[in-house]
Amino acid sequence: PRNPGWNQAAGAMRGCLGETSTEALRTDAARTRFEFSLSAHDKWPETLRRLNEFAPSDRPLQTTTESHIILNSVGAELDTVNFAAMIDALDQYDKPWKEIAPDDIPGYNPRTESRALRAIHLPTEGAVDGRGVLAALERRLRHGGAILIDQTVRKLVGSDEEVTAVELDDGHLIEAGNVVVAAGVHSESLVRTVFDVPELMPTFPGLGFAMIAKRTGGEPFTSVVRTPNRGFACGLHV
Repeated sequence: PRNPGWNQAAGAMRGCLGETSTEALRTDAARTRFEFSLSAHDKWPETLRRLNEFAPSDRPLQTTTESHIILNSVGAELDTVNFAAMIDALDQYDKPWKEIAPDDIPGYNPRTESRALRAIHLPTEGAVDGRGVLAALERRLRHGGAILIDQTVRKLVGSDEEVTAVELDDGHLIEAGNVVVAAGVHSESLVRTVFDVPELMPTFPGLGFAMIAKRTGGEPFTSVVRTPNRGFACGLHV
């Protein structure tokens, strides 16, 4: 899970299988993380079914149910090894895929010098509208009686044993039996306001670029089309 700002800008990032890299299965910890992601991937159909009644009426929550991964002539060697690692993971976990001709990808019409050399089709890895999912989640929370407070948390309150409350910027306390910290890159600094945990894994901000465009001519995209992970990032994706 990432923070709401990331989710709104993410586009088709965070595909479970589409973002498999050489590091995904290299260690026991990495494999456990990958399997958590795979478990979440398998829960999306039921999650979307439960959220659909709260979805914005002007667009579907799921924008596509499939992905095409391309190995094109722009990337470096990392693209090639991650492409191979992705296929290896698909086979290890018995997930469906097949190699196809890049020219058969709907909407894909690259410049000659950027054309794909190989492509695979993942029939069960799609994409959701991040903004739509967040809006549906908020409506679902309100429907269930949750109280949403538009405030900033200054610090956690408690002891080394447990967190009992959060303190807001205006000084008010909100007490709770359970406190979940899900503040993205700010989570680490919040946790350290109450726990002295030297081995806490650091969280760093990322940087990316997203845009919304409307194609005015030619065949439209009907799936996610993306590169493997490249340059310590999530690759390029539509």
